Amino acid sequence: MVDVLFKSMTFVLIICIAYVFKRMHILKREDAFILSTIVMNVTLPCALLSSTSHIELNGEMFQLLLIGFMANVIMIILGYGLSYKENGYIKGTYMLNMASYNIGNFALPFAQTFFGGQLIAYLCAFDIGNAIMCLGTTYAIADHVASGKSHFSIRDLFKKLFSSVPFDIYVLIFICSLIHVTIPQRIIDIASTIGSGNAFLAMFMIGLMLEIKISKEEMKHVFSIVFLRNIGAIIMSLFIYIVVPLPTAAKQIVTLGLFAPISNISTVFTEKIGYKGNISATANSLSILVSIVFMTALLMAFTLGIGAAVIEGDVLKRAMKEFQAIVEKLIVSIIIPFLPLHICGIFANMTYEGKTAAIMSVFVKVFVIIIALHMIIFSLS
Repeated sequence: MVDVLFKSMTFVLIICIAYVFKRMHILKREDAFILSTIVMNVTLPCALLSSTSHIELNGEMFQLLLIGFMANVIMIILGYGLSYKENGYIKGTYMLNMASYNIGNFALPFAQTFFGGQLIAYLCAFDIGNAIMCLGTTYAIADHVASGKSHFSIRDLFKKLFSSVPFDIYVLIFICSLIHVTIPQRIIDIASTIGSGNAFLAMFMIGLMLEIKISKEEMKHVFSIVFLRNIGAIIMSLFIYIVVPLPTAAKQIVTLGLFAPISNISTVFTEKIGYKGNISATANSLSILVSIVFMTALLMAFTLGIGAAVIEGDVLKRAMKEFQAIVEKLIVSIIIPFLPLHICGIFANMTYEGKTAAIMSVFVKVFVIIIALHMIIFSLS
């Protein structure tokens, strides 16, 4: 657990160092765009190639890939619905930052501290579905929304997708896995050496983009994005645990992925759609801090659960049962009685702002998508 906290604090430290460098005028905010070019075209593709080249696709892997894909689709729709009355740039910013999960630079290093082998392969399969969206598709959709164009071009979508080097790498890995072609080890070794600097450069880039002093309006958007991302992660995690027919270990690792912070690439794409504010960089940094808390708690829970199952000791099991009783008492005595009041307040605020119809239509669409996902997953199992 100390290793997890140490790695988390290392990521935060890198962001802080970059921010201090910017405040001391050693580097400028514009330098982040140079780093983003390096990350997008060099270090991230190499990191992806070295970490996912061993994946063999099977039924479980396809389900995880589909979950990663659909999680992004659901959050894009929610992002659009919740920013329905905002201008095109804010809509695009919500769509880019509500969706996307930072697996390669954040969740994967976390998971590798505790897990290995098949569990890491599960996380990489989830990331392939995530990458199909966040490395190009979401950007193409958000850019279309931000531009205000009425006609959506499939040709432009594929052009944006395949102009993304990380997306091209995932396509290459996917094809190689399907036709059972192995990428030479020397190429993997070179990619691993180059990709090892990806996490540092990505976090340093976020630090240069970070702005502490932002307007109240932007801060409202930041908190909305981060809060709703985590609410979405909780709901989707419960759905996966209750409904999806996957091994328990796969469900645990996917839950870890759903609580990953906003992808670094979302900050780059937010700038590319024409938004010049500080929402994305600030939301990204805040989501990292929130994810550290959630993912550390999840890893602790998974570790304790595995430990209790392996050692078969009574003390640890009794402690966990007593803690469960405390949580249940808290939920029954405090949270549930106040929940109707909280929901009433949310709907009253939505009605006051005139967003009820738009948001309810989004929820209906999300419900339909969840049912469709449910049927697809059962057909694959």
